Amino acid sequence: MKRKIITLLLAAAVAAAFMGCSSNGAAGETEVSSEQTEAQTVSDASEADESSSGTLNMANPWTDVDTMDEAAEGAGVGSLVFTEDGTETASGMLNWFGYRYTEGIAEVNGGIGTADITVRKGLSSLGDISGDYNDYAYTWELDVDGITVNCSGNTEGEAMLFTWTSGDYNYSVVVRGQGDSYDTYGLNSDTIAPLVSEWIS
Repeated sequence: MKRKIITLLLAAAVAAAFMGCSSNGAAGETEVSSEQTEAQTVSDASEADESSSGTLNMANPWTDVDTMDEAAEGAGVGSLVFTEDGTETASGMLNWFGYRYTEGIAEVNGGIGTADITVRKGLSSLGDISGDYNDYAYTWELDVDGITVNCSGNTEGEAMLFTWTSGDYNYSVVVRGQGDSYDTYGLNSDTIAPLVSEWIS
């Protein structure tokens, strides 16, 4: 009888030990599975961050410089022969305050009267270099020294965008007024014609 009790106790101990191992194994598997899931989640989030930051932190294609000559040289567009800073025009004084370039395009930023003005010169092979894709209420052509200047604006006879081609280069001028006149202010032919005449090079 005593021998049977001992045998039963040993069997129970073995069974308990076996069940413990089995339980630990399952817990271990669950733990590993949880760790794998967490690692995958972190990996996915990291990839998403990299993808997102790659979109948001794209390299700026423009390089700021100090002079028109540097902008022209950097862009590879010959020279920039634009109206001198401080020139009085029919639309007010013209001032330049920023120069930059990207491959094939030089840009000059400034003010004319109370409006902002952006002038670009680029290789004609690039097509439209203005960067302005707005629709305007009016479009018309202006002849300046045999050059056809394409004008667009929201007020008849006042160009907010004008472009032309001379030789191997395309030119564009974008003008934006301040405040309420942002979508309406433009330059008339009395201002456009002398500017284009000076800028043709």
